[in-house]
This record gives sequence, C-alpha cells and structure tokens, in this order.
Amino acid sequence: MEIEINELKRVMKIVLKKLLFYGLFMLLVFLLTTPILKGIYFLLSASSITFTTPLIGAVKYFSAIFLLFFIIWKKAKLTTSGKKIIPIIMIVCIFGLLITTTYVNRTNEAGIVQQNLLKYNKKKWSEVAYIETRATTYKTIDIFGKKIEMRRTHGSGIHKRVIPTLEYRIYYKDGSSVNVWDKTDSLYQLHQLVKSKGIEVKHGDVHIADTFHIHIKGDEAKVKEILGITDKN
Repeated sequence: MEIEINELKRVMKIVLKKLLFYGLFMLLVFLLTTPILKGIYFLLSASSITFTTPLIGAVKYFSAIFLLFFIIWKKAKLTTSGKKIIPIIMIVCIFGLLITTTYVNRTNEAGIVQQNLLKYNKKKWSEVAYIETRATTYKTIDIFGKKIEMRRTHGSGIHKRVIPTLEYRIYYKDGSSVNVWDKTDSLYQLHQLVKSKGIEVKHGDVHIADTFHIHIKGDEAKVKEILGITDKN
C-alpha cells in the first residue's frame, strides 16, 4: 500500500511539472506574440507613412488556443470524436493567424494599400473623395433603426478606463473607406501630404477635446491640427 502511495505521488509530481511547464510556455506565447509582431511590423513599415494592423490584438489568442489544442492532440489520449474535432480547431486557428497577421493598412506618397491573406487593394490618392476625423469615447451603431452608443473599456474598478474611438478615415469615390489612424507623428506626416494634394478633410465628433492628452500620445499641437481642435479664447 505504501509503495502504491509513493508511486502515485511520483506520478502526480511529474504531471504537475508538465502542467507547470506547458502553462508557463503558453503564458510566454500569449505575452510575447504581440511585442514580437510589432517589432517585425516596425521593420516592414520603413517605406510607409502610416502602417496599421487592426487585428493584431487577436493574434495572441489564436496562438494560445492553437498551442493548447496542439498539446492536447499530442499528449492526451483522445476519443474518436476528439481526434476529428481538435485538428479542425487547429486548422481554424491557423487560418485565423494568417488572416490577423497579414491584415495591414498602410499609406505612402503613392497611395493607400489594404491587404490581408485574401485580398490586396491598392488605391491612388486621386481616388480619394475626402477624409473625416473623429475622436470620441463611444461608437454609434444602428440596431433595427435605433442608434445605440457602445463604449469599450479596459481594466476594472479604479483602474477602469474608456478606450476611445479614433479615426482618420479615408473615403474613396467608390463609397468604400478605411481607417488609417496611427501614431501621432506618422499621422501628422500623412495629414500634411493630404493637405498638399488638396484633399478635403472633414472634422467630425471630438468628445475628448479636453482630455485627449490622456488617450492620445504625441505632440499636442499636432493632435489638435489633425482633429481640427481649436483653442477656446
């Protein structure tokens, strides 16, 4: 009996060590995926004025989920259903990773490029109708004809803060549009290019005019010019 208990303890110790190892590995993947990707994107953005990756936040989730099910697939004894379902989940995660990592909006002096795994759309500045800026703490959506204000928040309790909706949206003559909001210096450079080409810039809602320095990093004068904020006398 004592031998069985000792063997059980030994097995449990091995299992716990493996769980701890895999857990720490998954945590590292989850925490480091976004910073590593940002470093890669930084190197790729050298020839661009603005370079935005709207879905970069989803990459770490696809990575962690894929890794979790890959470990289960390799290490666990699966049922017949598990052997069919888990590979499908991993394939979905791989597809999600390819979509999110290749989803890029970039601008340069030649025009605007929107691309991901499934499309590559390049527009010239001559195809732009106008540009509209917007900076609010909410986003309005239409549900069955009723306008609903949606707010995104981060954190909880005293650390809870509102995530603003920031847009430097380019509207094309064909009716489509793309938001290319980026770091202040890059966006200011783009704003100067837009003005030099005589493209109309419409300044929409600005509901963070008094607190924009909390939400937007960068030179205050540049931010005000981009958003069309005028100082009150």
